Amino acid sequence: MKRNIVILLAVMMLSLPCVAQRKDSVKGNRAEWKKELQDFKYKYLAQEVELTEEQQEKFFELYVKMESELKTVDSDCKAAQKAVKAEGEHTDAEYEKALNALLNKRVMKGQIEKRYYDQFKTFLSVKQLYKLKTAEQKFNKKLMELRKKEHKAK
Repeated sequence: MKRNIVILLAVMMLSLPCVAQRKDSVKGNRAEWKKELQDFKYKYLAQEVELTEEQQEKFFELYVKMESELKTVDSDCKAAQKAVKAEGEHTDAEYEKALNALLNKRVMKGQIEKRYYDQFKTFLSVKQLYKLKTAEQKFNKKLMELRKKEHKAK
């Protein structure tokens, strides 16, 4: 019996480095996958919106900044929610902070988009801006469909 436990422990100890390497590898693949997805999205948007080379430079410089601000709003909201999901007692102020983050998320994201869309108007036509919004929606819808298919396959 002791021998089996020792063997089991030895196997577990030897497998730990493999698990750690796999995690690093998965993180690396995930970062690579995100970069490829982002590049594909940008190419897709440029094609759908029919951006000229000159427009692409200006557009993506602003678009990357906009996406960064939108991600910040998302992460702030998630952090506020995570704080009250943690075990333990929470104050009403903590719950209110989380609630306000949830309620204000769409408003803040809308304000960010509006501010950047006003900047996009300086070098894109209204038609191109409309195509941009619909292209983003199509892209996200396709991405969700692919994710759903992948989830069902598992």
